[in-house]
Amino acid sequence: MIDTGSRTRWRDATVRVGRRWMWPVVLAVAPWLWFAVRLFGPEVDLAAVLLPAAAVVAIAVCALIAILGRRPCYAVPIASLAMFTAVAIVLPRTPHATADPIDPFVFVSANVFIHNPTPVAAARSLADRHPDVLVAVEATQDVQNSLAASLHGYAHAARGELDIYSRWALDRLPRYSDIPKSAAFAVTVDRPGAPFVLVAVHLPNPLHEISFPDHLAMAERLLGDAQHGDQPVVLAGDFNTSDRTHAYGALMTSLRDAMRTTWAGSTYRSGIFGLLALRIDYVLEPTTWCSAGATTFTVPGSDHRGLSVSLGTCPG
Repeated sequence: MIDTGSRTRWRDATVRVGRRWMWPVVLAVAPWLWFAVRLFGPEVDLAAVLLPAAAVVAIAVCALIAILGRRPCYAVPIASLAMFTAVAIVLPRTPHATADPIDPFVFVSANVFIHNPTPVAAARSLADRHPDVLVAVEATQDVQNSLAASLHGYAHAARGELDIYSRWALDRLPRYSDIPKSAAFAVTVDRPGAPFVLVAVHLPNPLHEISFPDHLAMAERLLGDAQHGDQPVVLAGDFNTSDRTHAYGALMTSLRDAMRTTWAGSTYRSGIFGLLALRIDYVLEPTTWCSAGATTFTVPGSDHRGLSVSLGTCPG
């Protein structure tokens, strides 16, 4: 028979254990609620962008409590936070390999940075990829002059801070007159036997230029336009859209992320923003197309990584 003293000690021990584990358990479970919270819409996209940095801070706080407070139970939320962060970042970057495209062409896209201190080197890095079609965002006159020399004989079309170069003729399309001229620019690329529409993109930054809901609306505007017409449509450039946001999810409903033929990496790593694991530059192809050889590369003087991938129609 258990005496009253033993019962009291057992109850007190249970209470102490419960108190010791309450916050570690709460902190371990809380991050995973994000996948439910994000259903509330683009209003929570700022949290999606800041998620990696917030997770690092939370892990650091838990580690300090574990070490200074001698509470090893906080290893549980540390492990949970690390696993959640990895899943949240990696999930929209996992490869979805396609068949090798038929008669592929090399597509290159890069934001060369309007204040690039080495414009000639930046232009050379793009030309060295031997593109058949190139989208250059924020290209200055120096970059344009250098590209014109390197890509001699290429067709060139420009609107605002968006430049398109192509081995094949380009025909401007009267689209997107209702949005800022540097946000989107459409042309028909007269590729022999397989013409397609190319939309060069540089959407406003939702962190300080427009709201996340407006950013989503603009992405949906591009998507809606891409779904109409007889020719396939490729969207490429600097979307200022993290792959953890609703805008990216909307674009993926009808297009394929060509850079995910392999593990897709971050494309914007400038300064403190490197902590946010941002992938904001994309090449989006029709779902009837296939891609191969996706890679990113350094653009001297730019705060973005360049993109290179081979595109073409799928076999069969």
